[in-house]
Amino acid sequence: MRLLYVLLIGIILFTACKSEQGRAKAVEGEKQASNVKIETHNIVVKEVVQTSQYTYLEVTEDDKDFWIAVSKVDVKKGAKLQFDDYLEMKDFESKELNKVFDRILFVQTIKGEAVSKIASVHGAMGMESGMMKKPNAKMQDVKVDKAPDGITIAELFKNRNDYKDKIVTIRGKVVKVNRNILNLNWIHIQDGTKDGENFDLTLTSDDDAHVGDIITIKGKVVLNKDFGAGYSYDLIVQEAIIK
Repeated sequence: MRLLYVLLIGIILFTACKSEQGRAKAVEGEKQASNVKIETHNIVVKEVVQTSQYTYLEVTEDDKDFWIAVSKVDVKKGAKLQFDDYLEMKDFESKELNKVFDRILFVQTIKGEAVSKIASVHGAMGMESGMMKKPNAKMQDVKVDKAPDGITIAELFKNRNDYKDKIVTIRGKVVKVNRNILNLNWIHIQDGTKDGENFDLTLTSDDDAHVGDIITIKGKVVLNKDFGAGYSYDLIVQEAIIK
C-alpha cells in the first residue's frame, strides 16, 4: 500500500500538467492518496457478501458500522478480525454487485478467528478486474511494424537500463485492457518481438483502447515497480499517450 501511494502521486503530477480536467483529477487523486492508512483495527463481522473472487464484509468497531473488502475468504457472521493496511474509498462502485458504497476500506491483509488463511487484496481499486496481479500473458501471433522514431518491445526489454525513466515510442497490438483502475486504463500490447520471455508490454494511460487495435504509444519507462502483495513489474510504461 505504501508503494501504491507513490504510484498515485506519480499519476497526479502527470495528469495535473495536461489540462483543467487533469487538474481536477489531480485534486481527487490527492484526496484518495491521503486516505492510505496503516493502523490496527479490531472488528466484528455483521454481514458477508461473496463475489466470484472477493469478499465484502460489513463490520462494526466501537459501535460504528462500515464496509471492507478482501480477497475471497470463508468468514462467518460474528467473527472477530483484525487488519492494518488499508485504502479508504468513497462512492466506490462494485460492478459485480451493482452497488455503490458510500465508504469502503480496501484491506491489504486481514486475519483472526474463522479465517482459514491470510486474505490479501492485490491492489485496491482494481480488485474486481484483477489488474494488479502480475500478468500471465501468452505470446500471440502478431507482427506489427516498428513506429517511425520508435523501438520494438524486444529492444525495450533488452536495453531496459538505457531507457529507464525515459520517454519511448512503441507500436503494438492491444491484447488486453483493464479500465478505470486508479483512474487510469491498463493496456497490454505485443508487436511480435521478444527478448527472452519478455514480449508483453503493460502501460497505463488516460487514453482508451480496445483489444485488437493497433496503437502507437508514447510514455515513460519505469523499472521495478512493486504494487505490493508480492506482485511487481520489472518494466512498465506509465503516463502513456496513444497517438
